[in-house]
Amino acid sequence: MILGLKPISFSSIEHFGDTGIDISSTEYYLSKLLVQNVLFSAYTKPQSIEEIALNLDIPHYLAKEVIDYLEANALVKETAQKKYITCMLLHDITIDIRKKMQSLYKKYSSIICEEYIPSIIDSALYLKNNKIYIPEQDINYYLWTMITFTYKKKVFFQDTLNNLKQHYIRRNDGGNYISSAIIEAEDPLQVNLHGVINSFRIRGENQIRINRYDNSPLLWVYNTKYDDRFYDGFSTLAREFKETYEYMKNYQVDNTTIERLLNKGFLVKNKKPDLSKTNIYVNILVSKITIDEMLHNLPNMPDSFYRLNYDLALDLFNLCKSQYPPHLQDFASDYYNMALDSSDMIFYIFNSLIKIGVIQPLLDFQKKTVNLIIFGDVLPTN
Repeated sequence: MILGLKPISFSSIEHFGDTGIDISSTEYYLSKLLVQNVLFSAYTKPQSIEEIALNLDIPHYLAKEVIDYLEANALVKETAQKKYITCMLLHDITIDIRKKMQSLYKKYSSIICEEYIPSIIDSALYLKNNKIYIPEQDINYYLWTMITFTYKKKVFFQDTLNNLKQHYIRRNDGGNYISSAIIEAEDPLQVNLHGVINSFRIRGENQIRINRYDNSPLLWVYNTKYDDRFYDGFSTLAREFKETYEYMKNYQVDNTTIERLLNKGFLVKNKKPDLSKTNIYVNILVSKITIDEMLHNLPNMPDSFYRLNYDLALDLFNLCKSQYPPHLQDFASDYYNMALDSSDMIFYIFNSLIKIGVIQPLLDFQKKTVNLIIFGDVLPTN
C-alpha cells in the first residue's frame, strides 16, 4: 500500500527522560502528518530515501529533508546499507489486541483503586488547608488533580527505569530521552499528507519554572487522555503560566492577555458576579506548600505494587509482542515494564473511580486545567 494514498496518523506522543530546551520544536515537527508517515515508512525494515519517497508519493528532496531532520534528532538512524530505520517506538496495535489490553488495564486498575487510592484521597483531604487554593472549593476537581499528582510522583520503579534508560538517546537540543507514539487504527480526519493534525496530543509530565535557573514559581503539568489541552506548544503553556502568575500577583495585565487566559481556561468568569469584585477567578490548583512538602505528606505506593507491575508488564508484552519489529522488541519489553505508572493506567483508574462513584466526571471548563498545579509564593485572592 502506498502511504501517500492512505496516510497513517499519530493520536499522541509521549516522551520519557530529560527533555531538552527545544522540546516544543520537536513536538511541533512530529505533529506533521508527513513526518509521521516517513517514520512509519521506515519502521518495520530499513528504507532508502528513494523507497520512502516512492512509498509516500512525494519528491525525493522532500523525503531527504525530513530524513535529515529525523536523523539529526536521533529518531531514525542510517544502516550500513545506506538505508534508514526508525528508532522511535510506534504502537500500531490491532483492534482485537487493544480490546484485550483494555481488559487487562481494567483488571489491574480495580486492584489499584482498592489498595492505594483510598489512602491518597484521605491524605489529600487532610492536606487541604489555607495554603492551597482550590477553584470554587470544588473538592471533586481537587481530587482529580491530587490523585494524579500523587500517583505519578509516588508510583516509581527504579530498576525498570534503569532498563528503559538503556534506550535513551542524546538529542541535539540537549535532551536525553526516548519517544513513543500511538497510531490511530483509522484516519478519521482525512487530512492532507502535508497538514498538521489538529487532534495531536502530547502526553506526559513536565515541570516549568518562570525563570529556568532559579527557585521561581513552578508549574507541574501532566497531560493525559482526559484533559482538554490540545497541543499548541510547550513555550505557549509556559507563557500562559507566567501570565497567570502575574495576574495572581496583581501585576498590570492587559485585557488581551486576560481574554486569552479566559479562552484557555486558566481564568474563568464567575457565575455569581456579586461574590467577586473582578467577576473572574483563577481556574488552577495553587499551592504555597512546596512540591517537596506536599510529596512528604502524601502516601507512598504499597510494596505489593512491585509484583503488580511485573505481572502487568508481562501480560501486556506477551499480548503485544507480535506488533513490534525485531529491532525494537527489547525496547517494547522495557517500555511495558513502566505500564503501572503510565498515562493509560491513570486513565483506567479514573474510569474505575467514576464507575464506583468515588469521584464525578469533570466539567468541560475543568478539563482545560486538570492536572496543573502552581507552586509559588502567592494564592489567588478571588
